Amino acid sequence: MEDNLTMVRKLYKAIGEYKPKQTLKNELNAYLYLLLLTAHRYGELLKLTREDVYIDKNMIISPAEITKTRGDYHFPIPEECLEYFKSVESGKLFPNLRYSSVADYFKKLVTLSGIEFFNGKSLTPHDTRSLMLHVMMRDCKIDSRLADFCLEHYQGEVISHYLDFTYEDKKMAFVDYWNIIKNND
Repeated sequence: MEDNLTMVRKLYKAIGEYKPKQTLKNELNAYLYLLLLTAHRYGELLKLTREDVYIDKNMIISPAEITKTRGDYHFPIPEECLEYFKSVESGKLFPNLRYSSVADYFKKLVTLSGIEFFNGKSLTPHDTRSLMLHVMMRDCKIDSRLADFCLEHYQGEVISHYLDFTYEDKKMAFVDYWNIIKNND
């Protein structure tokens, strides 16, 4: 019953309040922030390695081998994830998280957020994608094709010949999205 921006803001706030086992805390929080703030597919995020993270460029490049579309995805690193990423020396970014447990962690996060649901509805990790798309378009006033580009959706044959977004366009859209989430005015 709540609007998308309110739900995203509540989820964002709840990540900071989430209290998993101490051995998992930094890793899980970084994962949840990355999931919420980039809305990339949760299975793909679990496959990221330290080698996919370019701290000096503040960028992640998901290699084609792990993406649904078999193309590289470039996206900025949320500041909430930087310290954790710097602490990972090599290998998987999230070595202690399993695909099968992400839904449970996310369900606990949704409960902690206090989002009000009716008729048995809830949110899944995949729902972060539609939440981001709606907030970018409605609240940030970002062009729908650019918002879709941030989700790595294919732009279609005809339009792709005439419209070419850059990484900088994508980065600015993400920054606008992040700013509106953090600004609870």
